Amino acid sequence: MSTEILKNIKLAYITPFSIVINILILIFYIVPFFVSGNGDALPLYLIVFIVFWLTCVVVSLIQEKRYRKVKVSKISAIRYLITNILCAYVIPLAVSTIYVFASELMNIHAFDIWLSLVMSTFLSWLGMHMILFSEFQIGVLFKNRIFKLLGLLLVIGGFIYVAYLGFYVPMYDEESNKFIWISLIILIASHAYMIRPYFNLGLFLEESGT
Repeated sequence: MSTEILKNIKLAYITPFSIVINILILIFYIVPFFVSGNGDALPLYLIVFIVFWLTCVVVSLIQEKRYRKVKVSKISAIRYLITNILCAYVIPLAVSTIYVFASELMNIHAFDIWLSLVMSTFLSWLGMHMILFSEFQIGVLFKNRIFKLLGLLLVIGGFIYVAYLGFYVPMYDEESNKFIWISLIILIASHAYMIRPYFNLGLFLEESGT
């Protein structure tokens, strides 16, 4: 039974969604890069992020491809979950970063905006993490329902801040902020996709008595 539960954590069913979205995202990175002819202007933080994003995608694909082979241990379960988390939440960040990417290609410095996007995505994930840990009784600390309420506030706060950025970022054209709004929709989808792995982690820990 534990093996099947771990397979369910490892196979989060986010890969089909991830492949389609990431291919579309790549198009919006590659086309402006070559059209602008200003690739030398890309700052280091964007290069590092793009490498990190693509690495997360590859690691997630490998994990799901090998989902039949699992190691029954708490550490393995947590490792599978972390991979799912990184894959799920790097996608909305990659979408919103398209705005930053295009801005930097036009020599509009947007590092502060990017940091704000990272922070809002992180806070939203942290809130969802607390909600799901509380809901599925994972860990002693999060069994208190106050964490579910606090998590809900963080999720909503993350959504509001992304929406705020969508309204107030500098506009280099009439629709330049659309990627921030799209990232908000994908962030909601990422939250939904993460319910299954967290649920199965709760089952695994309950069955293993930890």
